[in-house]
Amino acid sequence: MKSRRKRIRAFLIPAALVICMTFSFFSAAPLRANASHDNDSSANKMHYWAFDGNASDASGTLDLSSNNQVEFAEGKHDKALNTAEGSAVRSGVITDNTLRGFSMGAWFTLNSGATEWNIIISKGNTQDNLPERFQVHIGHASESEGGGQLLAYIPGAGGGLSSETDGVFVPYDTWTYVTVTYDLATVRMYVNGELAAEKEAKGSLDVSQAAYNTVTVGALNHDGDTFRFNGVIDDAFYANYPMTAADVKESYDDVAALKAWSDGSKEIVPAAMEEIAQPTAAPTTPPDVNKGKMVFFWPFEGDTKDYSHYAIEMDSDDSFDGFVDGKAGKGLYTEATLLSDPLPDNIDLTNFTVSMWVKWEENSHGTYTVPLAIALKETSHHFELYYTVDGDQGELAFYGTGNGLNIEKIAPVERDVYNHIAAVNSADAFRVFLNGEEVYSAKRTINMRGLGSADDILSIAGLNDRTLTCAGEYDEIVLADYAFSDELIQKLYSDPAGAHEEVIKLVEDNYPEGYTRPTEKPVSTPEITNTPAPTQSDEPVVTAAATEDAGEDVKTPIPGKATETGKDTDDKRGGTNPGVIIAVISGIVIVAAVTAAILIAKKKK
Repeated sequence: MKSRRKRIRAFLIPAALVICMTFSFFSAAPLRANASHDNDSSANKMHYWAFDGNASDASGTLDLSSNNQVEFAEGKHDKALNTAEGSAVRSGVITDNTLRGFSMGAWFTLNSGATEWNIIISKGNTQDNLPERFQVHIGHASESEGGGQLLAYIPGAGGGLSSETDGVFVPYDTWTYVTVTYDLATVRMYVNGELAAEKEAKGSLDVSQAAYNTVTVGALNHDGDTFRFNGVIDDAFYANYPMTAADVKESYDDVAALKAWSDGSKEIVPAAMEEIAQPTAAPTTPPDVNKGKMVFFWPFEGDTKDYSHYAIEMDSDDSFDGFVDGKAGKGLYTEATLLSDPLPDNIDLTNFTVSMWVKWEENSHGTYTVPLAIALKETSHHFELYYTVDGDQGELAFYGTGNGLNIEKIAPVERDVYNHIAAVNSADAFRVFLNGEEVYSAKRTINMRGLGSADDILSIAGLNDRTLTCAGEYDEIVLADYAFSDELIQKLYSDPAGAHEEVIKLVEDNYPEGYTRPTEKPVSTPEITNTPAPTQSDEPVVTAAATEDAGEDVKTPIPGKATETGKDTDDKRGGTNPGVIIAVISGIVIVAAVTAAILIAKKKK
């Protein structure tokens, strides 16, 4: 018995040691690599890029990269980033808190002949003028002037130092050191270590969505290419706090100070920041809106108006082609993209349901076509239901900028066949239904907050810029600010006439007190046949942007979205595939077991 226990221990001890060491290797290594990144996000942080032949961050947490060729040249101190000959570079997602002010800057030299706008460093969604955005750039450069104006654009600070008279002129081919700071009360621009311009501008900053919570050196941040700097940039830095005037001067005199603040060898002491009293937020919903129960409904029974008390009209210029027999009474036929009036800015679509019947007949683009979309593609709350097209066969797909998801091959669809599509976003998951059956589910939601501009509209039969047109028939379009139940989603497909009446009731239950609809209630006639739910195709594939490489009919996709293959999972970039870890562990355990067995056998002999 004692001998048997020894043999068991001889096997278990090496196996346990191997397992522990393996888990330590796979789990601890990423943690060590990101240790400083995982500290308190509210701590004062500086990121510094020397560009001495690479784009490494001295803090070890925010290296820059590019999809294109990065070029280096002789710099102010050793090597520098040559954006005139190569690409700009962009960081990964920033985890530092950016609400308490910032500092950013670099050494740079602008090439002779550079014109107009040249971005030195930028952060946030640089397509929207929101408090999450700020940048340092050369504006109004021209050969006749021999240079341009050094400016700082900060929408959250009243624009910052962005007009031509705010800035400082810098000539071509001259090394210049710029630092811009903002302490929630004053924007300051330092040139070669000395205060050159300042402006009182009390206002708050904001945190970008993950797709834009990055820094780009040498171009606008949203795509890493627009207004690429025509020159050379060296010793760029970004900090989530306002630097003191003394520290700005020190960094000008000795660039090593930037590295020391970044790698933690020198203590960071931010400038005093004024506490900005946040204005009392206006009510998000007027008295006539029951938040979480709002339903918009376009039944297309002779007009294109939504049945809610907002009466949001779909293309008031009558660019559609007419009404046809739909799935519940009349439907609408269109060969062109139809756009709604702007959606109310007091509607919060954090949770939502969209539902529609569509018969796809023609597509303007050979690869992609879009039955429904919300908001412009450049916004952080855009999403679209689209088809990838191969002749008369299509695959239902989804793209959303709110979480960078692009899911293809959700389920097959056919040309000239009515299909019912629904997408539901809740606090728990994002789900897609085709003909009453759930065909996709992910434990991540998409961000739809941000509605409130003239561009926040619903479009059918194409994107909001009227590209990727999906000509055909449409009926019973529903948009709600909450998640419908599975039973109602199923009923919308299986019983169009009954569901029509139920949606009418949901809309009317939310009418303001005393509201009388000016038109008659739309009455539906049931449609007999339904399209059976398809057999789900191969696993949905999460790819790059839906419209990437789609040709002239397509907007440029936004680089930096999550790109994954296979079934949607939580983002594993920067880590190790769990399946690989398990396989490795299993193999090591087997080897350990065989080794232990050999040792035992030898001992027995």
